[in-house]
Amino acid sequence: MNDDRPRQRHEISSDPSRPDAARIHHRRFTLATEDAHGAYEKVDFEPLKDPHKWMYFLRLG
Repeated sequence: MNDDRPRQRHEISSDPSRPDAARIHHRRFTLATEDAHGAYEKVDFEPLKDPHKWMYFLRLG
């Protein structure tokens, strides 16, 4: 099922004590959103400090 709606706060928690939370051991984790900035800020995401330094690569098919 492809569901692009913003997730509820409990679904985007990064709390490692939760049994369903993925353990992320990276120093930096990025995501993109069009309309859920406030939801992600509540779980400690913040805007990129230097967005002009970032690039991406999208491999199709």
